[in-house]
Amino acid sequence: MSNLSDLLPAGAGAKSATFTASGTLSSGQTVVLNSDGTISAIGSSGSNLTPSPIFTSVQTFNSGGTTTHITVSFDPNTNGKFVIAYKDGANSNYGTAVVGTISGTSISFGSEFVFQSNDVEYVGVKYDPNTANRIVICYQNNTSPYSSAVKVGTVSGTSISFGSENVISSSGNHIPSIAFDSGNANTFVAIFSDSSTYYGKAVVGTISGTSVAFGTSATYVSTAIYQNTVTADPNNSGKFIVAYQDGSNSNYGTGIVGTISGTSISFGTATVFNSGNSDNFSSDFDPNNSGKFAVGYRDNGNSNYGTAVIGTVSGTSVAFGSESVFNTGSTERLSVSFDANNNNVFAIGYEDVNDSYYGKVVFGSVSGTNITFSSGVIFNEARTDSLSVAFNPNETSSLLIGYRDNGDSSKGKALLSTATNSADFIGITDQAIADTATGSVVVEGGVAGTVAYDSGIGAETSFDNTAISSAITYDANAQKVVVFYDSSDNSSYGYGVVGTISGTSSSWGSSGSANTSGYVQWVDIVYDSNAQKVVAVYNNGTLSDHGYAVVGTVSGTSISWGTPVKYESAGVYYNAIVYDSNSQKVVISYYDAGNSNYGTSIVGTVSGTSISFGTAVVFNSASTFGISSAFDSVNNKVVNAYRDVGSSNEGRAVVGTVSGTSISFGSDVAFNTTSNTPITATTFDANAGKIVIAYRSDPSNEGKAIVGTVSGTSISFGTEATFSTSTMGSGERYIAAEYDPSTQTVLIGFRDEGDSNYGKTIVGTVSGTSISFASEETFSSAATLAIDFAYDSNAQKMIVIYRNASGVGQSRVYTPDTTLTPNTIYYVQDDGSLSTTFSSVTAGKALSSTTLLLKG
Repeated sequence: MSNLSDLLPAGAGAKSATFTASGTLSSGQTVVLNSDGTISAIGSSGSNLTPSPIFTSVQTFNSGGTTTHITVSFDPNTNGKFVIAYKDGANSNYGTAVVGTISGTSISFGSEFVFQSNDVEYVGVKYDPNTANRIVICYQNNTSPYSSAVKVGTVSGTSISFGSENVISSSGNHIPSIAFDSGNANTFVAIFSDSSTYYGKAVVGTISGTSVAFGTSATYVSTAIYQNTVTADPNNSGKFIVAYQDGSNSNYGTGIVGTISGTSISFGTATVFNSGNSDNFSSDFDPNNSGKFAVGYRDNGNSNYGTAVIGTVSGTSVAFGSESVFNTGSTERLSVSFDANNNNVFAIGYEDVNDSYYGKVVFGSVSGTNITFSSGVIFNEARTDSLSVAFNPNETSSLLIGYRDNGDSSKGKALLSTATNSADFIGITDQAIADTATGSVVVEGGVAGTVAYDSGIGAETSFDNTAISSAITYDANAQKVVVFYDSSDNSSYGYGVVGTISGTSSSWGSSGSANTSGYVQWVDIVYDSNAQKVVAVYNNGTLSDHGYAVVGTVSGTSISWGTPVKYESAGVYYNAIVYDSNSQKVVISYYDAGNSNYGTSIVGTVSGTSISFGTAVVFNSASTFGISSAFDSVNNKVVNAYRDVGSSNEGRAVVGTVSGTSISFGSDVAFNTTSNTPITATTFDANAGKIVIAYRSDPSNEGKAIVGTVSGTSISFGTEATFSTSTMGSGERYIAAEYDPSTQTVLIGFRDEGDSNYGKTIVGTVSGTSISFASEETFSSAATLAIDFAYDSNAQKMIVIYRNASGVGQSRVYTPDTTLTPNTIYYVQDDGSLSTTFSSVTAGKALSSTTLLLKG
């Protein structure tokens, strides 16, 4: 090496290479190189478990031989604790269960416990999600009177004790299966086939102690049923889905929605998901996507291939997406499980008849109603019967497989699978890369940015049960967040409430009336650091939609308000308020219905608990919609973004300068020239010194963002970037944006109308005049409105507020990844994270709080 330029590419600050992504990758993602030359994220999706998953700690739980009807269930309340129930062929075919414990990558078992001292079949076990240490085991008795039954078990350490048998229904009922209703304590649903008619039936079981009382059974199909499965929706109390083989309709694979009401069950209309003879059903709901579930099955009409389909429950109906083959060979012993900690990832375990009956597992990713699969991976190179798979609900990508190993005297065994080994680490992505797209990776020896939000979001907390629209700000003096909103229970008048962030939770004080004397709309709020007050603005719908502002004072967890002051004697809409820290004034921008709907701004001065205003100034002489504002503290300018009806509905922005109680504007500049940019959200990235505007871009309706650079009284823009290809909402606060100084990133929230109107967030990182994005996260699996953010600089946390489908004002706290410590060595963990905890793979040395010099 003779030249310094040999160390780095010319003009670059990092060594990088271009790769094709296998799976969607975020910017700053640790990646491995696959055998086909593609790259995958370490430990972040099902695809990471191939081509080289780590199978650890194979343990035998039943050594007698001929272990069948194996089923696995994890304790959702205790990390690593699970129960395996099965038929013990070496002990008179008795029903037996054992408690297992995962510690790190190891499995251990306690003693075996007989739950039924006769020949059993169709064994199933479920942990009760609402009661600690309680399980329910269902089974079919093969000894007279040949009934199907359940027993309640109590787990204590590695022991289980059982109550008396509770018969579901007599007369030789068979193929029982159960699922707990997570929203109704002590309640589960059992399905079975009545051998007197073979009709498919279901019944509600109610637990009291170790006893179960059953309601009246309901028939879901009046035909012979020999194959079925049931699973309950963890997000919709009382809802469950049955997948079955419909003997009256050519044995087609069929699904039907059941609804529990008290001890009764009703069913909707059945829907076919496979127009062929299908069996070996297994199903599981995705806990991260309300109403969505997967069914795996053998498609006898298509060469017995292993196939899966995504279903979506809506009310009492179910709709299915396209079928997807995961194994092009004869497939048996299917078992499906979703990874609760890894959005849209599920596993299917199966026996591959065409490949020596080997036990295999395949991982699928869900996008909308479509499924894509990794290649099947062998976990047992011998004939594998009676298998069951289950993800540990408390560990990402920790999958347990229970199975009978015919290659080892038909023993019952359990195997743990974890994510890709980080030893294959090659670098960190330099940009977000879509699945199958190409993008840049900073490889060993280069400098990489690494910080992004982690997947942890605190629990939902309600700040008001009747909020319609709302906005939030942070009061730095009180070290509290403040929400201004209209309450439908109080004539939609304006109210304020004070929130305290502690850890990943928020708590709320009592609401305080803002004395609006009318219902409010188009609300916004900001903190005036000079006056140490909050200022809320709104449209007074009772008083001809005129514009008002009111000053709030926070004391502890309470807020009091001054007298509202009118700033516009005409209808105002799209209110946006910012604080200009240079002039120590607030600036309100709005649509002025009294002046041809022009975009208008006005400067306000807070004094005590009151506010006064200068003269309103037009910033856009045309109808102006979707207004948002931000203050550029580097250039001391106010920036307004908006939809300009007078310029073909383009998205445009303009720079304002406050002087005294007045504001003047430069020339506006287009940032989006497609027609109809209906709504915007604007924030200032203080680290990059740039404005970021997020918006919906018609006609595609995709979510876009763009970086703006202020110079004097003008603004210029880089190239727009897409943060979501789904359909964005276009209503009030359907998009929000806020800068997080702790991670030096921009958090964008939006209502995803392409995915059931769910509330989602995505993190953007500004570099120069570009912005790149991590993977999106769902913060509300329900129809979401009125999204807004605030950054609590005391807690160093971001909080999101929103209104859910029931009209409840909710909040959730985000926790960013810990920033890096300069001059500290970081290591790659097997889950893909970076840590100072030693591992065999060194990532590199931190140069700053957000960048690493990768080893090499």
